[in-house]
Amino acid sequence: MFLNLFQRNCPPVYLNPVTNKRSKLFFCLFAVSSRSLSCQRVSLHKNLFLSFIINSIVTILWLSVFVANNQEITTSNEGSCKFLAVVMLYTQTSTIFWMLCEGIYLHTLIIVAVFVGEQQLFWYYVLGWGFPIVPSITYAVARGLFFNDKCWISPRTHLLYIIHGPIYAALIVSIPPPPPYAL
Repeated sequence: MFLNLFQRNCPPVYLNPVTNKRSKLFFCLFAVSSRSLSCQRVSLHKNLFLSFIINSIVTILWLSVFVANNQEITTSNEGSCKFLAVVMLYTQTSTIFWMLCEGIYLHTLIIVAVFVGEQQLFWYYVLGWGFPIVPSITYAVARGLFFNDKCWISPRTHLLYIIHGPIYAALIVSIPPPPPYAL
């Protein structure tokens, strides 16, 4: 009954992706400028949203400049195309690892918070921004040595597992354990 009342009195709301990205950008600008929101949880949220924004910008740049059938741009800027491909994979990996950092932080708050005081955010920054550099650089070196095609667009190589392996591991670690069975 309540759902029918709500549907009759409220017009449908349609959000397009641009509006959604604007709201995320507005939230990030508000969160960065606000001094009253300075706790560890909000700091982790800021970094997660920053990784979303950087990933979106790099992906849009990658798709619009190099992938959208611009053969003359791709052939004339092969080095910058490969660099942007590695940066795009780095931002994708860092976004997943910031989600892992959020999960680890929440797990620590729920399970271990009784025994631990204030957590050190340094290790979250290392895991979120620092660790994705390792598979990205490893991928770039391996791709340059073993499968150096034009602009590194082709997914027909098993070298992508250098990037996808740590992403899958982070996702598997994030899966919560099943609840204990009652006897």
